[in-house]
Amino acid sequence: MHRGDQIYKKGQLDESKMNPDPISEFATQWALAETTYGAESASAMSLSTVCTKLRPHSRMVLLKKQADRSFYFCSQYRSQKARDIEFSPFGALLFFWPELGKQIRIEGSIAKIPAAESESYFKTRPREAQIGAWASIQSEPIESRKALEDRVLELEAHFATGPIPYAPHWGGYCLTATNMEFWQGRPARLHDRIVYSYHDTGWQQARLCP
Repeated sequence: MHRGDQIYKKGQLDESKMNPDPISEFATQWALAETTYGAESASAMSLSTVCTKLRPHSRMVLLKKQADRSFYFCSQYRSQKARDIEFSPFGALLFFWPELGKQIRIEGSIAKIPAAESESYFKTRPREAQIGAWASIQSEPIESRKALEDRVLELEAHFATGPIPYAPHWGGYCLTATNMEFWQGRPARLHDRIVYSYHDTGWQQARLCP
C-alpha cells in the first residue's frame, strides 16, 4: 500500500454530518489539530497574496486569533506581504495537518486591524520579539547577519529600561472568509472535499470532486 493511502485511511468527511456553519466546523477541526500538534504548530498556515506583477507569493505565518469569519495574523506594514495586500486586498490561507490527513483552505478579503488592537497585542509579545519588530525592515536587503545582530544590540541598549514602545510599522491583519474548503485525504486519491461559499443569505455547502 502506498504511504499516502496509509495516512489517508484515518478519516472521512460526510457533509450530512458536518456543521452547516464552516466556522463551527473549523473550530472542531482546529481542536483536533491542537490536540495533535500543540497550539503553535497547529496555527501555522500558508498565506498567499499577489504582487503588482500579478505573481503569487506564499509564506508561512501564524494564526493569532479566529473569531466569526475573521482570521488574524501579524506582519510588518512595510514587508512584501504588506505591499501585496495594499495592491490587492485579497488572500488565501492554507492549513495542512499531515498526520491527520487534513487540509483547510480559506479565501477572502484582507484588511489591517485598528492600530489600538495592534498596539495592545504588541505589548503582550516577548521583549525580544518587540525588539525584533524595531530591528528588522522586513523583506528589505541587509548586508549581513552581523548587521542585523548589531542593530538588535543597539536597540537593547537604547531600550534598556522601561517598556518598549509600540512599533507603528508592525501590526495585525484580518482575513474575512468568503470561501472555506475542508479536505480529507482518502485512499486511491479519492479525497473528500467539502466547500462552503458565503453569500448574502449565508453559507452554502457543496461537495467537490477530488
